[in-house]
Amino acid sequence: MLKYFAELSEPAKECLQTISRAEKPGVRLPKLFDEMHAAEIANRMTKIDHTADIVRDIRGAFQERKVPWVDIDVVLPAGVIQPPQPDIDDGVHEGNADLFDAPDLQYGRYTSLIQSLGAPMFLPTSRLKRAPSQPTNVSKSRLFSKSQKQALRLTMCEVVDTEERYVNKLYTLVCNVAEEFRLKAQARGASSTSPDESDLATLFPPCLNEILEVNMGFLGVIRQILEETEKDAIDDITEDTQLPSSVSQRSFSREENDAIGAVAFANALLEWFPRFSQPYADYMRAHTGFTQTLNSFMRDKNSSFSKRVYETGEQKLRSLLMEPVQRLPRYSLLIDTMTSSLPLVHAAVRPLLKARDVIKDICSLDDTSSTNHDQSFRRLKELVDGWPSTILPTGRLITAVDFNELTPPYHLDVPPIEPSAGIMLIYKNCLVLLSKTLGSRATARGLLADLDNAAATTNAAPNSPISMELRVVQVYDLHTVRCTQSTCGRILFLAPTSATSRPDQNTTVDLLALEPISMYEGRASRIIEEIAKAKIEGRFSENERENGKWSLRSPTGTVGNLGILACVFEEEQEETTRRANLSRIRVVFDTSRAVCSQTLSNSDLEVIVSVSLANEDQYRVDVDSVVGSPSSDMVTVDSFVPVLSKRLLNVLLPLHGPRNRTMTESIVHSNFEILRYLTGHLMAQFKVPRGFRPPSPSKLLSSLLGGNQAKESNTANSKSPSSATLLGEFPKMPPPRANMSRSNTLPSVFPGKEESPIKISVVGAAPSKGQESPFSALEQTFAAYALALQSRSGNIVGRSLRGRDNVDRSSVNELYNILLENPGKIQAAAEVPVDTLFVAFETFMANAWSEHMGPVIDLSSLKILQAQFDNMFPRDFEENFRRFLADMSPQNRRALASMIRLLAELLDASGSDGDRGALTAAFAEVLTVEGDPMHHISLLDRLVDDF
Repeated sequence: MLKYFAELSEPAKECLQTISRAEKPGVRLPKLFDEMHAAEIANRMTKIDHTADIVRDIRGAFQERKVPWVDIDVVLPAGVIQPPQPDIDDGVHEGNADLFDAPDLQYGRYTSLIQSLGAPMFLPTSRLKRAPSQPTNVSKSRLFSKSQKQALRLTMCEVVDTEERYVNKLYTLVCNVAEEFRLKAQARGASSTSPDESDLATLFPPCLNEILEVNMGFLGVIRQILEETEKDAIDDITEDTQLPSSVSQRSFSREENDAIGAVAFANALLEWFPRFSQPYADYMRAHTGFTQTLNSFMRDKNSSFSKRVYETGEQKLRSLLMEPVQRLPRYSLLIDTMTSSLPLVHAAVRPLLKARDVIKDICSLDDTSSTNHDQSFRRLKELVDGWPSTILPTGRLITAVDFNELTPPYHLDVPPIEPSAGIMLIYKNCLVLLSKTLGSRATARGLLADLDNAAATTNAAPNSPISMELRVVQVYDLHTVRCTQSTCGRILFLAPTSATSRPDQNTTVDLLALEPISMYEGRASRIIEEIAKAKIEGRFSENERENGKWSLRSPTGTVGNLGILACVFEEEQEETTRRANLSRIRVVFDTSRAVCSQTLSNSDLEVIVSVSLANEDQYRVDVDSVVGSPSSDMVTVDSFVPVLSKRLLNVLLPLHGPRNRTMTESIVHSNFEILRYLTGHLMAQFKVPRGFRPPSPSKLLSSLLGGNQAKESNTANSKSPSSATLLGEFPKMPPPRANMSRSNTLPSVFPGKEESPIKISVVGAAPSKGQESPFSALEQTFAAYALALQSRSGNIVGRSLRGRDNVDRSSVNELYNILLENPGKIQAAAEVPVDTLFVAFETFMANAWSEHMGPVIDLSSLKILQAQFDNMFPRDFEENFRRFLADMSPQNRRALASMIRLLAELLDASGSDGDRGALTAAFAEVLTVEGDPMHHISLLDRLVDDF
């Protein structure tokens, strides 16, 4: 006990003494944590015979907690950051640079050090809501082949053909239908129930004429480009072209020959699409009310307006009114098809991607939810009971997370009797915890959709019937919340240093343990990353982030896989100290240790890192913190990130422990909750006067620290309570799916393989009655593709797979859209050739699936798996592969299992080695995000054979 007292931190001792004094105000307590105190406690100890459950619970309650992400401020002296210098050496060696990276800022003599923190990352603002498009499906080769040229030219012709049909429909709508209705409205009688001219403008807004005018001009330009390049394109398509890799050589000038017309066509898109912004934005804002407007005009079936609608055709009219809204996404799809036919180094790729971003920005104008935060917040207060009147979230709702609350000792392997479910809302200034009523069907995804719909609705019409299934439990200041996770990534621990509660709720600093479920299941690290980014959004205004001298970076190659979000900016010292909600970790330059120590003691900073230039290629890195000992290292540019991350890892654990005064109270209260749980075991073995379990932490502490001493009690010979009894008394978290073990290691590499080694199963377990899987639509689409491919078992010819680059893209796009919108229309997949089906599956995995779920196996993980497969013994590789699967997201884990099973069945049914080789190569291409898929054929064979 004396050794324990000696190792107890001063903040912990002070906190315990404060709680003990609060229990007995005015009473002088005996001296604590000395020899007498230790002897008294040791004398009162009694041996416990049945310890297995106690040990298990203690291990669960005090399991290791890690900090996967930290945000730091990298503050440079004023005037150091300069705009990027022009690129003198325009030679880009193939594979050495990302041709689409913007030139980086300059940081004086620390430029290389800052650049080692990684490339600038994207953080949304109200002006720029998404990162610029990057080439994902373009060829990395410099060879512009005949087949690529043919596909590109066909798509260019498709753009012109569809634009002609679209303009014809617009002309019909504007000059025939709308004009006739306007003329009739002008001549209407005073007693007519038909809409007048002003009312009719809500159905046929003036921007329709502007849309027709701008699209006619656009059509004329792209049609002219096709006609002027037709002859040269016919000659050029017959041969392959080797493109240069130099930037200057790739840049086409007016005098240079663009035989196929790709560059001129791309530049025309980039020139004309910005002119679409205003008229299309006005139209999209108006079109949301077209249905209600038209229905109101047609209430009187005998009016002349209703008769004219009947003559025109009601469905035809509604279809014509939807044409402009449906045309914009079509442009994006056509651009994607064109870029897929171009090599990465082609000069048309960059303007095509920029044109695609213009279309995305115009489409986002229809989504007022990104800017109409007040409307969204009003809807939130309608849906949630007990919202504090003093709490006002600022900015956008960053994300919402479904969770189940865990009680000590935080076991995940036994379902609770009454699970405590809720939803977490993350804003840039606060974190809100909502509880669900018993039997509630509310989900985070459904709540997000409801709030988005409310933000997009400009009229006062009610959104939906309101049912109070959610209630505010706690609202935390985001900048005071500390986040850690369990090593398995399934438990998120929140330890607030302060809290803002409802007026009728006591403020608490208790540590919370939450199990994220649904789309964040097993991804506590991702939630902590989102919270860190939200803190950055709240710390820096949009003007600061857009001033050209601010950047957000995240380095790779950190020790312990620590995620670092580094905000790089320059600021005067007095401005830095005045900034609200500073990061607790700061990196400064050319600052003495004395100044750093003074700053550390006079501010809320917890870690300060001073970097100075030691000599030509070495830097001195001094780290000082409020806990632990200071350190000093000499680093180079290459070793800066590993050394910095290692030093941060060394201080992060004590910073999130009781040695840090801001964390002491949360951890002490959490430990009292654990003690309450453990007394469930002791109650069965001992009888103590006045009851052993204290009604409050203060009384328990008072007993331990020598308050009213209990007399020794006789040991009962009763048997220790079973684990089931204890776990029934203290609810635990339910498993999210019946076929998935809650243990930290998977019982088998692919769940369910032993029961059905070949059968293709629908991806994802069936949701329970009354609940909707967050990504059920995507997973059902995946299952539709898997079943469609499985039905072709034994009929897949390798030649058709190897030649699928020449497949009809229009058929692919049609099947892709059909299954994406309605996975139940699997008959459409049965009616297309196998090469069309497989290319549609590839497109789905590369676009819709990757956008929402991420790649099934990301590039770095695939490289690591391949290296382990090449160098390890089979048993060692199997163990590593099990750990890899445990770290995957549930959706991607199920998708990988289903793809391997599908490939195994197709291979078994194939009639020749050539067909089997083509199948394996095709699946390798689906799983390979970047690089040569042929390198992973052997790995894929091993997965099919052994797993």
